[in-house]
Amino acid sequence: MGQVWRKFGIILVMVAAFASCARVEPVYNVEEDVVPAGTHQKYSSEQIGKMIAKTAIEKGWAVNEVKPGQLHCTLKWREHSATADITYSNKEYSIELDSSQNLKESDGMIHRKYNQRVRDLQNAIDKKLSQAAYN
Repeated sequence: MGQVWRKFGIILVMVAAFASCARVEPVYNVEEDVVPAGTHQKYSSEQIGKMIAKTAIEKGWAVNEVKPGQLHCTLKWREHSATADITYSNKEYSIELDSSQNLKESDGMIHRKYNQRVRDLQNAIDKKLSQAAYN
């Protein structure tokens, strides 16, 4: 009976160890996401950049324009923060992690909450750009 509990304890520890590892995953970068044709035909790069910046601000990111075609964005929540660069033209945009704090970033891995927030931002940008094609 003692060995059964011992094996159960070992299995429980292993499950807990694997569960804690699941909090990190490869960094999600958006690479050359396409701006819908109807949008890039109607709007300049500057206008696309303003739509992207407005969307990022609506999602809680602080946005600074570094230069035309590049935004430097920071998101803070609780004791965590991440900074990403968004590069854009009137045909495509990319989001790339610049730095992070308290997000377990190491060797191309990061806490899954960062990736979730970048995916949320990407989805919101895609929606805004798609809607712009029909306005």
